[in-house]
Amino acid sequence: MGIQRIAAVTYAGLTVDIVVFQIAMAAGMPWGAYALFGCSSKQTTPGKLNRWLVWKGNV
Repeated sequence: MGIQRIAAVTYAGLTVDIVVFQIAMAAGMPWGAYALFGCSSKQTTPGKLNRWLVWKGNV
């Protein structure tokens, strides 16, 4: 297996992990500590996520 194939498989696997995590967060899983670097141990609300994204300059 070439380095390009290894990189592609690794990238695809990590992307799927991130997508599944985001879907679980949107469904209401109480993983705020993982999403906000330990700032909140409770369920993350959409308002909290929006404020964080604006603060980070991603929106």
